Amino acid sequence: MINNLKQGLFILSLLFSIHSHAAELNQSNSNKFPQAVDAAITSGDIDSYANLLSDDASIKIKIILQGRQQAIPYSKKRYIKALKEQLASIENYTYGSSNLMIKVIDDKAFVTADSIESMTVGGRKIVAETQSEATIKSIDGVLLMTEASNELAAMTSR
Repeated sequence: MINNLKQGLFILSLLFSIHSHAAELNQSNSNKFPQAVDAAITSGDIDSYANLLSDDASIKIKIILQGRQQAIPYSKKRYIKALKEQLASIENYTYGSSNLMIKVIDDKAFVTADSIESMTVGGRKIVAETQSEATIKSIDGVLLMTEASNELAAMTSR
């Protein structure tokens, strides 16, 4: 149960990373999300990732516990703390994403993506598939994630 939560936290943290200095949000600067995601995943720099979240970001992790889906809300501070703890407990991490879609409506960019990740946790190989959504806004000229939701679609462990 705790491993499912930790895996969900780590997955979301790496999926939606964006940092762009822009006076306003538009489709052109929103399309830079995939490169920023890859950079965040490769570096594993949680402090830099924290700078990409608005101070009042709403973060939800959706996981299955005891056969029921549960959405667990996090504040930015609590979420970043959990990510750092999770990062310290994994090895052999790989990541791939697909079906990335970015749609700009008014002053927000809505991002959806699927990902597949593999990692070793406590000597066990975990493969997780997730479906994620995020909302990005320009705040004081910087693109920041204001909302994020990550749903664990499938997970196997050996």
